Amino acid sequence: MLSAVQLAARLDIPVNWIYVQIRRKRLLIDQQSTGAYLFQNSPAVVNAVRDLRNRTIHQLDLRIIQPHQEGHQHPLSLEGIDWRARQETWRPSRV
Repeated sequence: MLSAVQLAARLDIPVNWIYVQIRRKRLLIDQQSTGAYLFQNSPAVVNAVRDLRNRTIHQLDLRIIQPHQEGHQHPLSLEGIDWRARQETWRPSRV
């Protein structure tokens, strides 16, 4: 997992740009209980954020959507999520 600071350093962009995109709802990502945003450390996610920066895509959806269940819920692992680019919005889909 990469923090916003680490992702920004990898892409050589200002970290503030990432937070602005989150506030503008162009970059949709779950916030951790600590307040941090963590990004999957994969070429697909890094390239998708780069595409958002270059305006190749309009919106990037990296949220992990869990189906509503009664009782205790275990957090989903990021393994097994298929990160595929879509024309306008990029979001994970289940394999």
